Amino acid sequence: MTEPQQLEFQFKTHGGKRAGAGRKPNPGRRKVPHRTRPLVRRWQPHHVTYRLDADKIGPLRSERTIHVVYRSLAMGGDRFQTRLIHFSVQGDHIHLIVETENKRTLTSAMKGVEVRLAKNLNRLRGTRGAVITDRYHARALTTPIEVKHAIAYVLKNHRHHAAQQRRSLPRGWIDPFSNGYIFDGWSTTPWRRYRPRIPPPPLPAGQTYLLLVLWRKRGLIEIDTIPGRRR
Repeated sequence: MTEPQQLEFQFKTHGGKRAGAGRKPNPGRRKVPHRTRPLVRRWQPHHVTYRLDADKIGPLRSERTIHVVYRSLAMGGDRFQTRLIHFSVQGDHIHLIVETENKRTLTSAMKGVEVRLAKNLNRLRGTRGAVITDRYHARALTTPIEVKHAIAYVLKNHRHHAAQQRRSLPRGWIDPFSNGYIFDGWSTTPWRRYRPRIPPPPLPAGQTYLLLVLWRKRGLIEIDTIPGRRR
């Protein structure tokens, strides 16, 4: 009589982490990942970016639309212990430099701006629904040089995009769809010929030491240099 033998089974595994698994990303610009946002400290200004649906609401840099955008920014410029200090409006996105107390206040304030933008732009265009195409992107500015570069990037963002498109802008030109003409940190005087027809919304004064004092120790900002360009 033969002895019983242990049978061997071969198991096939399913699931788990595999190369190429998961939902494929949508085409076009990469979305802001839905991760837990980092800790926010009150002494750190933040660079915030909104991206809007230009196909739905049209270009933001039109005289008809900019009134609505300015009104939305002014209404949310000093709420939830968050202050909007600098801004620029581009064709399909908005850059902000803000101060805030903590992560909760920043989230509340930025969501409030999103709601006002959606409500006012939808009323203007006769549309409905969201106008922000992605969750806002926020980056903490922790050093004086980071603050200086962020201010330059925001206020001269149109010059940055013009360089990408191989277009040149006049010397001393300030983007009229920003608060550049009321900014006192330029190293030279702007060309007043390009004063904006539509004045920027009133903005609160900065309170953090980084925005008030420290970045200026790195030198004032040149008007004609192109931000974001590697030297």
